[in-house]
Amino acid sequence: MGTTLVDCLLAPIAAGLAREAALREQAQAVVGLDGLVETEIHPLVAGALQGAGYAVEGEVRYPAARKHARRSVGRRCDLVLRSGPGLENQPYWLEMKLAAQFTPSGPARDYSGRLLGSAAEDVAKMAADPGIRDAGVLLLLHTAGREVARHDLLAWRIRCLERDLPVFAPAVQEIPIGDRLGNTLATLALFPVGRLG
Repeated sequence: MGTTLVDCLLAPIAAGLAREAALREQAQAVVGLDGLVETEIHPLVAGALQGAGYAVEGEVRYPAARKHARRSVGRRCDLVLRSGPGLENQPYWLEMKLAAQFTPSGPARDYSGRLLGSAAEDVAKMAADPGIRDAGVLLLLHTAGREVARHDLLAWRIRCLERDLPVFAPAVQEIPIGDRLGNTLATLALFPVGRLG
């Protein structure tokens, strides 16, 4: 089986986050990769993709939102890749969601909600926008281990399919992380998103 676009995109993202995790371990940083919030992950992902030859823009309004004259109005996508290896003439729209099983304040009470709720909403937004052809949702899970991550990724995909949301089989990569909070693994899963209707 050949390399797919999601494999091409996920490889540099995983490599970039693995470098960041290793740097934090070497520096014995108080905050590990799993201590970063989602907005701190966005520039790391963008930088990794740029380093791999992609032209990346952040916080781009969805095509359907462009009917509003004011640029401050309308939903925005985390990252849009305008060109790069494996991309055709269409931009690639990428939403990211981070969910950690354990946080600095203990077990995350909103872990399932973030995973099953807001990430699925991103799929619905992208799939329904007629101006988007190529899209994906990147889930970054910080968990105590592989079994938890694999179970939760499967549960998330099943929940999306039950809601008739077009998500396809993901590319998945794992990054071991230092156990500061109870998480020992960062799992990245990039799910291609299809079109509704």
